[in-house]
Amino acid sequence: MDPVFVGRTAELEEIGRVLQAATTHRGATAVAIVGEPGSGKSRLLREIQRRLAPDRTLSIVGYEPEIRVPFAAASGLLATLASKPDGAGLAALLDRRVGEPSGDTLEPLQIMEATHRIVGGWKDATIIVDDLHWVDAATGSLIHYLLRAATSRPVALVAATRPSAESARFLDALGRLLGETERFRSIELGPLPEADGVRLARDLDPTIDAEGAARIWSQARGLPFWIDSLARSAGDAGSLFERLYGRRVATLDPDAAMALAALVVAARPVTIADLARCRDWHQDRAELAVARLVDAGLVIAKGGLSRLGHDLVREGVERGLDQATLRELHRAWAGVFEEAAGEDVQRLRAALEHRRAARLPVASLALALASSPRRRWLGRDGALELALIADTLGEESRDFLPLIRAVAGLSAELGDAERALALWSIAAEGSDEPPERSAAAVAAARAAFELDRPEEARAWLDRARSGDGIRDEDAIAADIVDAYVRIWLDRRLPEGWELATRAVDAARRLAESAGGPARLRPTARRVYADALEAAWIVALQREDVPGLTALGEELKAVTKGSDASIHAAVLVALGNRQLGRYDLAGQQLRRAWTSAVARQLPALIVDAGFWLAMTLADTGRLDEAEALASEVDALATRVGDFAHLRHRSRTVRHEIALIRGDWRTAAAAIVDAADGVADSHARLSFHQVAAAWTAVLGGPSMGAFVEDQLGTARVHAVASGCARCIGELDVAGAEALARVGAHDAARALLEGWDVAHPAPEVWMTFQRRRAQALIDLGLDQGDPAVLEPLADEAERLGRRLEAVITRLDRARLLERLDRGRAIETYRLVAEQAASMGAANPGAVAEQALRRLGVRTWRRGVVADASEAGLTDREREVLELLTAGATNPEIADRLFLSRKTVERHVSNVLAKLGARNRAELAGRFASTNEGGAG
Repeated sequence: MDPVFVGRTAELEEIGRVLQAATTHRGATAVAIVGEPGSGKSRLLREIQRRLAPDRTLSIVGYEPEIRVPFAAASGLLATLASKPDGAGLAALLDRRVGEPSGDTLEPLQIMEATHRIVGGWKDATIIVDDLHWVDAATGSLIHYLLRAATSRPVALVAATRPSAESARFLDALGRLLGETERFRSIELGPLPEADGVRLARDLDPTIDAEGAARIWSQARGLPFWIDSLARSAGDAGSLFERLYGRRVATLDPDAAMALAALVVAARPVTIADLARCRDWHQDRAELAVARLVDAGLVIAKGGLSRLGHDLVREGVERGLDQATLRELHRAWAGVFEEAAGEDVQRLRAALEHRRAARLPVASLALALASSPRRRWLGRDGALELALIADTLGEESRDFLPLIRAVAGLSAELGDAERALALWSIAAEGSDEPPERSAAAVAAARAAFELDRPEEARAWLDRARSGDGIRDEDAIAADIVDAYVRIWLDRRLPEGWELATRAVDAARRLAESAGGPARLRPTARRVYADALEAAWIVALQREDVPGLTALGEELKAVTKGSDASIHAAVLVALGNRQLGRYDLAGQQLRRAWTSAVARQLPALIVDAGFWLAMTLADTGRLDEAEALASEVDALATRVGDFAHLRHRSRTVRHEIALIRGDWRTAAAAIVDAADGVADSHARLSFHQVAAAWTAVLGGPSMGAFVEDQLGTARVHAVASGCARCIGELDVAGAEALARVGAHDAARALLEGWDVAHPAPEVWMTFQRRRAQALIDLGLDQGDPAVLEPLADEAERLGRRLEAVITRLDRARLLERLDRGRAIETYRLVAEQAASMGAANPGAVAEQALRRLGVRTWRRGVVADASEAGLTDREREVLELLTAGATNPEIADRLFLSRKTVERHVSNVLAKLGARNRAELAGRFASTNEGGAG
């Protein structure tokens, strides 16, 4: 039983203020309790936890021996969440033990995102962390992730830690994340005041008089744990361990003493079954021994695990064990963890620690760790440690090169190209087998490419190709790396295209000789997939539109059954976009995004989600596009953006703001966002989009801005060396310049375009024709009626938003020729824009109508919801609103985030002209009665 809680009133109040701030800010807050051992950190945490809702509290405890075991401190928390009704996805990730590693970039991100999605469904959450200084790096990253992801729900962290370099770094990062002082506090615990210390001692042992209690307070230096311990052991003599636990340990029977020694050496929570295997006992014998230790107050048994009651027990008992006994127990525990580990990186990591302590060989275990499907859990620090183990083996060891190669591969998967290059270089230099030497040289070349070192990459490719015995798959991989070096670093595109084509042809021949892709070795099958993706990029750059979908379908077949097939599906959809099949592309992207969400693959969710949002916007489903873009953008902020393709889809959030929000502010925001993008290929899209939309909405008044943005975009397009991107920019720029009245400049951009792009994609062809029409009409050549068939064509392609823009162009040109037809066209634009939520094109049309003396319609109270232009999703939200559902209830019912629900509710209120939910319910409850049931 915990002692009566005395003192620390000020600290409790301060922690309470921080917890309340989480609710006020509807976001993350944190408080760190820092103190020396015995200062009462754990005692304070228990008091805080006692006051919290247990079903919304996450508990994490760090253990010193497990500081290098990934997710060790969070293992209990993860297991608890995985057992919940909505924890199936997390459970599947935790149970993944065999087979190929996930196709996502980093599996730990999947664990973190799955945890966030469970906790994100709670009203609020508090994370309680004891012994933060011993929390492993993966758990620390999980804590940061949950706080960083808390943007609309209260999530609070209360962490207790000793002063240490590790905890200081963690808390510094928290301070940078949370910023404001009301959201982050660090409380240093000092001694209890004498009055509180005396009261605590006398509450614990009423037989102690005031003078004796003051003596205990003084002996304990005011620290609550020691006051507690000394008060309970008054009259004992000797060291603190002897005074607190000596008699209990000395009177243990032999089995209990042996079990205690084993638990001391394990120094982590273990199961009864593990303890029995360690001591080579029957399980009943182990259970009885642990029960005696629990009765003696030396061990705590909870949730099927047994652990020491306090570090003081471990320190005191361990001092009494001789070196031979310690080594024997470490050896036994290494065997226990290794025997049951399989490919479980956590148990393998624990076994490695015990093997080292027992001075046993570790090479085979290190290799098993580096090769485990969960190897990415180790992180960069774990990879470094494995590399150091390899270094201690020495080159003469037969395990040296296999371990070097495994750690090099792990480093590459973790994105640590610098270490991967160093290790692959060692492997290439040290191998006596030509095939292994060539494979390592190709991998070194890949790492050099990723580090933007073309000369170094070429040198390694030359070495890979110069020797005899290079495997076919490595020769193909060398061509792929060489192609990428020439395309992306040297900007020698034709040479890169030729190499990529050679690679994919060779990969097809290799698959055919094996009897089909399914019969290829896993490494060869991955190389085939890499070759197809390289060929897809070449087809995109060469404007080989039919080739895009064909290559994408071939890649889907090669990657069938793996997570990589989702990426292949995205490529197929993007090929259909190039062919002008936008509705089909949207369906394919939705399936890919849904699959990525179901498999909890953050990188693929981001990639498929952004492209789906872009396609939804293009096809006029702006409400869905905005909601999805917001959701995916939040995920990309949490996990990073691992796009393999151009960043055109990454502009979608800004485009929607240009279409629906304060477009001048949005234009400035997209230009600012471009400054944060390093790659020219990606950056040019931001400037291109800024120019295109400001030309549509601002017309000639935005001429200077449009020309400036197009000039900046061209600088980046030329730097990228991509003819396709330059062509796309030229045709989009010609449209924008024509809209702002710079007709000569627009015409100059189109000169030679037809020669440079003999077989452009469908949409670029459309833009080319529309740009020419705008130029001609701007120079009073032709009839604005030529734009109406273009608007119809845009609708047939599925690009409904572009149809509205084309009609807006037509209405502007008609103003000086036929006022009546201009008014008619502006009205059509306003209606179509309103139906899809394109506020700004609609506002431009309404402003023009007022300029022409036409009284424009403003949405007022709508009596019939069927006339309000609600989307299907908004109708579902309306039904639930009128049934009295709250936003959280709607989110649960429709499987949406609360932010998305808030947006839908706002749209419903606006479209129906209702001031609030009560008015909405009053007007529509009768018509929707029973609809939400």
